[in-house]
Amino acid sequence: MRVLPRPNRSRRVAGVHQNPARRGFGRASTSQHVGAVSTGGRRERSGHTGETRPTAAAPTPACDNVTPLVQVLPTKLRDVCVRVACHFFPMTDSSPIVHLTNLRLDRGGRTVLRDINLSVPRGQVVAVLGPSGSGKSTLLAALTGELEPAAGTVEIFGQPMPQSSRALLELRKKIGVMLQGNGLLTDLTAAENVALPLRTHTRLPKPVIERLVRMKLHAVGLRAAADAFPRELSGGMARRVALARALAMDPPLMIYDEPLTGLDPIASGVVMELVRRLNDSLGLTSIVVTHHVHETLPVADHAIVIANGSIVFSGTPAQLQASTDPLVRQFLDGNPDGPIPFDAMPRDTDTRPSKEAA
Repeated sequence: MRVLPRPNRSRRVAGVHQNPARRGFGRASTSQHVGAVSTGGRRERSGHTGETRPTAAAPTPACDNVTPLVQVLPTKLRDVCVRVACHFFPMTDSSPIVHLTNLRLDRGGRTVLRDINLSVPRGQVVAVLGPSGSGKSTLLAALTGELEPAAGTVEIFGQPMPQSSRALLELRKKIGVMLQGNGLLTDLTAAENVALPLRTHTRLPKPVIERLVRMKLHAVGLRAAADAFPRELSGGMARRVALARALAMDPPLMIYDEPLTGLDPIASGVVMELVRRLNDSLGLTSIVVTHHVHETLPVADHAIVIANGSIVFSGTPAQLQASTDPLVRQFLDGNPDGPIPFDAMPRDTDTRPSKEAA
C-alpha cells in the first residue's frame, strides 16, 4: 500500500495566509503577511525542527494620524485602526489645523474681536497673548464651536465648523482642552478623572482604559498620584492631572486656556516644559492662550498678540521681543499708561471731590 507524504504545514506556522484579501480591507499583498504577522516580536516555533527563532514585529502602516492610543492594542487590531484612521482622517504636513478668515465675534451685541485672520500649521506651539479682557477666551470659544461667528469662517482640520450637534461632538473628540480652573471632579481620584473621557466616549475594555490612564499620568510625571483626590494635590499637580485628562483621547489639537494661572514660577516652568515636550513627542499642535509672556515665549514657535479687539502682532517670539509697536511694548513691559486702556473710564477724568466742595 502506498503511503502519501504528510502535507507541509510550515507555511501555516510561518504566517503565510492563503487568502490575503481577507486582511487589510482586501488591499494587502501576500508579502505583507509572510513571517511575523501579529507576532509583535515574539519567538516563533518552526514546523520542521521545533527550533525557535526571533521574528520582527509587523510594520505599522505609515500614517500621520497614528497616536499612542493604538499602541496598547494587539498588532492585528492596531493595523486595522491605523488603516481606518488613514482613510477617514487624511492630513498632509502642509495643511493648517486651524484656519480663521475675516472672523468677527460678538457677545451680547458687542463686537469683541474683528478682522481675525490666523493660520496654525500642524506641529507648532502657538502662543495667543494679550491683556485680560482682550478676547482670548472668546477666540477659544469659536475654535471649539461654543460661539458662532458673526462673520467670517472657522476651519478646523481643513473642514468648516460643523453645524449639527453630532458632527460637532465628533469634532470636539479630536480637540483636547485644558481648562483655566482645571475642572477636576473633586469626588474622583486623579486616575478616575483621567479615565472619564475614555469611559464616556469609547467602548474600550476596562483593562485597556486602566493602562491608558497609567500612560497619561506617567507622561505628566504623576503616576504615583493616581489614587490621590484633587484636594490632596498641589496647584501644579492638579494642573498636570488636568493636562493628562485633556490628552486622554489622544487629540491632534490641544488648546490651553490660561494654563499658568495661580502657579508659582517653578510650577509654571514645569507645565510649559510639559506642553513643549508632549507637543513634540506626540506630534500635537498646541494653542496656548495666556498673558504670562516670559514663561510662554521660550517654548512657543509662533506668537500673536490680541489687543483692542484685533490681532496687533503675529510672528516669532524673537520678532515679538524686538517689536517697537506701542501696543506690543505696553503689554510686554507692563506699562499702565499707553494705547491699551486699563478700564472704560477716561484716564484724565478726576472723579474725586474738590477741596472747595468739601
